[in-house]
Amino acid sequence: MATVIRGDDNFDSANAGKVLQIVSTTSQTSTNGNTSFANITGATVTITPSSTSSKVLVTFSTGGMSNGTSDTISLRILRGSTNIRTITRYGYGASSGWSSCPVVLNFLDSPNTTSATTYQLQLYTQTNNDFRVNDDQATADGIAGLVSTATEIGG
Repeated sequence: MATVIRGDDNFDSANAGKVLQIVSTTSQTSTNGNTSFANITGATVTITPSSTSSKVLVTFSTGGMSNGTSDTISLRILRGSTNIRTITRYGYGASSGWSSCPVVLNFLDSPNTTSATTYQLQLYTQTNNDFRVNDDQATADGIAGLVSTATEIGG
């Protein structure tokens, strides 16, 4: 691998900052919130970094619906079984009825491995079934739904 000098007079590999690979999965399966953290069905992606210095940008995106209650909604990203990102009170419904609450979550991770690495999105709600992820996507001919993406960026 070539070595290059950066603008800040430091040496770096030729792959630094470059996108090295992208892995993406999709799911049309719906998940309802639970009062303990649980996997969002289909919100998982596995990538094998080519170098221990690589970064991995993980992105999860889908539609969500929040019921009209004062309810805490939390999301977290796991790398394997390790929690690497948590957002509490991501969505919050205060009006009556169901309202749209899109889910878009990104995290730039430094896994420091060249082994297969799995990322999983989990959901928690203060009250059961007050938040739905990827609801009614099975009837959308596979063009809508949850998308999980892992992008390796050279370090």
